[in-house]
Amino acid sequence: MIDYHRALFKAYFTDFEDLMDIDVLVRHAEAVGLEAAALREALVTGSKLDSTTEAIEQSYAIGVQAIPTFVLEGQYAVVGAQEYDVLERVMEQLKAKRRETPLPDPNA
Repeated sequence: MIDYHRALFKAYFTDFEDLMDIDVLVRHAEAVGLEAAALREALVTGSKLDSTTEAIEQSYAIGVQAIPTFVLEGQYAVVGAQEYDVLERVMEQLKAKRRETPLPDPNA
């Protein structure tokens, strides 16, 4: 899914594509290997609208006011773009454990 998010970020901010255009969304989904037909159906029929609206309402309920907002353990929020050390301190306070092996570099 991160590949799709990155593709849409580039499409919007670099290529100035219209993310309100279903064809644009579906084309980028297909390019990164997502189920493009299912996405098109959901967008055209609105079949996921109720669950999307519920998720948005839940985000407001827990205090999301900006993008990005990092929600941790379903109850703590770090709002806005933050320096790495801020996120690191929050994770330490939550007693989060570091991964034994790092995730692969998506840019490699």
